[in-house]
Amino acid sequence: MKRPRFFHGWWIVVTAAVISFWGGVGFYCITAFIKPVVDQFGWSYLEVSIAGSLRSVEIGLVAPFVGFLADRYGPRWVALLGGIICGLGYITLSLTNTLLMFYLGFFVYSIGLTGMGHGVTMTAVANWFKKSVGKAMGITMAGYGLGGIFIPIIVWMIGIYDWRTALVILGVVTWIIVIPAALFLRHRPEDMGLSPDGEKTAFETQFEVVKARTMVRPSGADDFTVRHALKTRAFWVLSVVFLVHMGVTSAVTLHAMPFFISVGLPAELGAVIGMLIPVTSIIGRLAFGWLGDRFGHRRMLLVVITLQAVGLVFLGLGTQLWHFVFFLALYGPAFGGTFVVRPSLQRQYFGRAAFGSIQGVLLAVTQIGGLTAPALAGWVFDVKQSYQLIWLAFATATFATGPLLLLAGRPRTEPVPSAPA
Repeated sequence: MKRPRFFHGWWIVVTAAVISFWGGVGFYCITAFIKPVVDQFGWSYLEVSIAGSLRSVEIGLVAPFVGFLADRYGPRWVALLGGIICGLGYITLSLTNTLLMFYLGFFVYSIGLTGMGHGVTMTAVANWFKKSVGKAMGITMAGYGLGGIFIPIIVWMIGIYDWRTALVILGVVTWIIVIPAALFLRHRPEDMGLSPDGEKTAFETQFEVVKARTMVRPSGADDFTVRHALKTRAFWVLSVVFLVHMGVTSAVTLHAMPFFISVGLPAELGAVIGMLIPVTSIIGRLAFGWLGDRFGHRRMLLVVITLQAVGLVFLGLGTQLWHFVFFLALYGPAFGGTFVVRPSLQRQYFGRAAFGSIQGVLLAVTQIGGLTAPALAGWVFDVKQSYQLIWLAFATATFATGPLLLLAGRPRTEPVPSAPA
């Protein structure tokens, strides 16, 4: 059988990148709505930040289920349903009149965002690639970072119309973009007579199709089930490292606009800097994915953790524009690189047979950070009227995860028992 010159897996990457792009819009642009909502209803930043914590609770509860569905039925239908729910969540948020209604809308929007998020797009890419998984995930996650360019557009929309109308527009556009894109996703290359990276022979491909259909244990020598992954030290080290990362990321993303305004920057300039956080992360998403394939994903993860911590120091001490330039130069690429290197390292350590399910459980653990950090940052600001202390504390915690990562050696699979005669 003659192989196509262009491996179809790269079309999966493009499609996943489109979905990731709009997921990035939803994740990053929500910061633009925080101050308008606080100004209208007079709620404290702690009360509004609780919504971000509820998002983390939801992700922790739903992510394992989403990962299981992506492994079992493929990412197409999960992403499709996620896009529909996310659009409904935006419209629900636009109807906010009470704090409880705000929490409910945030909860619905978060469920949809999870359905079209990392657990789905990364599962699709992990199934199609092995040797080039870092590059493929880097391109996919670059779409997520590109979503940040919408922050100034959302600020402009809120100024021209109002925050409710802006949310309705986001909901409708979510349906227009995500629903068609989701229909182009394909689960595994074996379903199309292909194989990861497009390198194996037709005979090997047909063998893997039969094996995949009867699989109850991992499909390869490097594949883990969820149960076996949970027994490894590597899984729990990665969980702790990304628990801290997720907490810091969630807090910075949610509080970016309020922070820049609190240090005296105009809202428009704050929006530009907030936009540049995910935009500069594209550099890291592409570069560190490629570097991980070349020099090792664990080594690159240690590099991006260090750079991100230094960037947070500049944010915590930031009083002048050049401080924020250094923050963007360090934190942005490192922040983006972390999102690429982590799933690439997971693919390397645990294989692809249960990639979505393992990632779902890992995300559930890491959401402890996403649950506590945004609310903690809001509380510190309510008490101190400054974010400086919390940013420096987050920098210290990020630094501390570097040595811990050195303990995460590659786990060994247990032998798969032979089938009974």
